[in-house]
Amino acid sequence: MPLISTIIKHCATGIDGETYDIARIGGMIGLLALIVYTGFQLVAHHVFDPMSFGAGTGAILTGTGAGIGMKAKTEPPAAGDFKPPVQGPG
Repeated sequence: MPLISTIIKHCATGIDGETYDIARIGGMIGLLALIVYTGFQLVAHHVFDPMSFGAGTGAILTGTGAGIGMKAKTEPPAAGDFKPPVQGPG
């Protein structure tokens, strides 16, 4: 289980590996919901539409990538990337 929890933490946190990112968590929840819903349809109704599954997966991944990209400027620095503050003249 430590391996799975480590993978989930790396997928859900930002560059620094400590700060949880709402865009990444939302994308993970969306993918999980899509997989569960598709599995339910397959088991209960014996129906699987690969085109719908592919389109839904693509939409979730595109939205997640756009969300991560839009908030990239607010990411804390990566661990070990210390940049000393720039001091002006004076």
